[in-house]
Amino acid sequence: MNDNFWEEKFLTTQGESFTLLRKTFTIALDGNPAIYLSELINWRNYLKEKKCLLPNESFYMEGNLIERNTGFDKSKQSRILNILKEKELISCERRGTPSRNYYSINFKKVYLMTENSQQNQENPILESENLDSVENPPILDSENYNSRFRETNKSNKEEAIKTESKIQEELRSSSLIDSYAFRNESSLDIVVPLKRRTITTPIVFESQSRRRYRKDIVDIITYWNSSPGLSRIRTPFNDDSNPTKTFESVVKTVQGIMKGNYFNSVGLSKYERVYTKEELITTIDRFKLMATNPSYLPTRKDAIRKVGLGSFFYNPYANGMPSYFIKCLEEEPKYVTANAKAREDKNPNMTKLLKEIYVDMVLMGEVKDFNRMEENKFIEGAEKLQKFIKRIHPRVNMIASLTQWAEFFVNSLVEKWGVSQIYPGHLCADHSFNDVFVRHLKNKGRID
Repeated sequence: MNDNFWEEKFLTTQGESFTLLRKTFTIALDGNPAIYLSELINWRNYLKEKKCLLPNESFYMEGNLIERNTGFDKSKQSRILNILKEKELISCERRGTPSRNYYSINFKKVYLMTENSQQNQENPILESENLDSVENPPILDSENYNSRFRETNKSNKEEAIKTESKIQEELRSSSLIDSYAFRNESSLDIVVPLKRRTITTPIVFESQSRRRYRKDIVDIITYWNSSPGLSRIRTPFNDDSNPTKTFESVVKTVQGIMKGNYFNSVGLSKYERVYTKEELITTIDRFKLMATNPSYLPTRKDAIRKVGLGSFFYNPYANGMPSYFIKCLEEEPKYVTANAKAREDKNPNMTKLLKEIYVDMVLMGEVKDFNRMEENKFIEGAEKLQKFIKRIHPRVNMIASLTQWAEFFVNSLVEKWGVSQIYPGHLCADHSFNDVFVRHLKNKGRID
């Protein structure tokens, strides 16, 4: 089949999937911010044609739509958005329930940015001579521009010849053998003379030889650092930095454990014996499941993720858990569902609403598979919310649906603790209903 067939097929199937990108944006901005800004303007123009813009000219655009059109994920969108906000090209405000990004475009800044970039491209000489500050800059026609370019090029050429002659003269005067002077400069048979070097700084040798570590100890530390989600320690393996005190302490601890004389020194003589490299690797694997996998206990992993390799072996300040190493050596990680039984759901509609609003407002729309304990928290929270609505009903001065009640409740938790600090356990805590939610409703004027 010829090219025309494939061109026709492409335009008929993919013709509407292009992003209208302003060329001036690619000159004034890097590629990604230019694409992002063009996408926002295209979407705004579409909304304007449909008469869907807000009275203040702001508009809402879903992050999923931007990702589908540009390929930028959430983290990249956040970085690009910060760049455009710093340049004051756009402003972004989160509002509404659930909260969403509403954009406003500063077309004055966008216009000035594109005009300046076009002028810099069209008049490079004016830009290089800083003639922007001149009230009436000279207008250069093509003849003047070409003559001026020839003069500049000629002067640069003469200066380069003078510099080259000076370098050649210096090489001749300092050459080791006079007979190796330059021959005909137009010939390719040119012998470059040698120049005598003088050492200005003495060679500095290491005052102390670099320390070597046992391979099995290095393997264990490297295995810990290569485990995603665990707290890394700085090592001197891949750079010329000196080993830190933390690193030296960890090396000493691992060495003592593998020799069999460490736990006796910290008062845990019951576990005093020689441990193999394979045993240490196994305990690290088990600890990884506890610290990073939501399907294993503990459900709250903020504290355990901060445990470093040294504290993993022994932490004298820990409450009830002086050594995760010993715990992981003696016990398998416990699966969450093994300890949790399904709770009876007396309010399935409210439970479903509460979970959907939690995903939308706290997880920012990211779908997650909740474990059994978390599911029980949603069920308990829905039951308590139903009882709260009945109890507070005589004081309520508004009419609200169950969906609105669930949104009010989750929004009160977000305002209190912030999105990153809320977990399903907050939805069923007595403090959330007896204090946080009541204060929120009073401040909003929803109850008397």
